[in-house]
Amino acid sequence: MKILHMDDHSVFAQALAPLLKQEWPHDEVLIATRTEDARALLRDHRDIGLILLDLDMPDGSGAHLLSFLRAERRPVPVVVLTAETRTAEIKRVIDLGAIAYIPKSYTSTELLAALRRVMSGEPSFPDGFEREISRLSQVGQAGENRLAVAGRFALSLKQLDVLELMADGLSNAEIAERLGISDNAVKYHLKILFQSFEVTNRVQCVAYARSVKLLPE
Repeated sequence: MKILHMDDHSVFAQALAPLLKQEWPHDEVLIATRTEDARALLRDHRDIGLILLDLDMPDGSGAHLLSFLRAERRPVPVVVLTAETRTAEIKRVIDLGAIAYIPKSYTSTELLAALRRVMSGEPSFPDGFEREISRLSQVGQAGENRLAVAGRFALSLKQLDVLELMADGLSNAEIAERLGISDNAVKYHLKILFQSFEVTNRVQCVAYARSVKLLPE
């Protein structure tokens, strides 16, 4: 079997290849740093049996490869191996057919353990990820799915938590204590919210979030 690793960071892919070969010595590891290169390898190597997929590629999202596989009717298992942390974006590629999500922040031991589960036919997701998907998928007012709204702004579940607590009037320190994160993490999430909504303060942020149904009126 051949493993296709699609990643625009060639150094990461080349560092991972020996670990994969050590674990599965009879498998060949192919590396593509562009989506176009991945498509070409899939056409040339019909025996590719697993794809490790990064989402952030220089010539388009890695999600485009999943659409390509569907069009080609290639039932190749796809594992999302990425530094991307936006739950909505990862949920989108899982809906397109990816069978597992492995963060690049994993240690080599954790990564190989996750891949072993995939190789044995089991799904593999970080602890709490399915809970995030469930919560982010809750339907908001006017019947609009909060996942779709959050996805439009590329917001994570944690950013939605910060948004909800901010709307309740909690300070940064109170939000940090409630969520078990640092003050700097709260500031980071607020920065993302302000940038996403193109606002400059909390009042504007909450008002805009309500206008797009991320918060109740």
